[in-house]
Amino acid sequence: MAIDAVMAGAQPECLSIILAISVTGLPSVSSSTNSFAVAAVINRPIRDKLDMNYGVGDVNASIGRAWMMLSKSLGNCGLAGETIAAA
Repeated sequence: MAIDAVMAGAQPECLSIILAISVTGLPSVSSSTNSFAVAAVINRPIRDKLDMNYGVGDVNASIGRAWMMLSKSLGNCGLAGETIAAA
């Protein structure tokens, strides 16, 4: 988990959020025949403490990248070449 977070460029303060996401076991991308999206909602006290970007169109990309890398590392993230790009 920590290796994926570092490779994603996440700050050390974000590790608690990435750990909480990884404990759920939910993949960032899933295989399906219908359209849906997965998102992580981070509450205001934590968001403000970490001074995260938020607002219309703003995302904290390093947390998203870490979640994608964790999903691939744990082996529960879509189908390579179909729902995600083949590595």
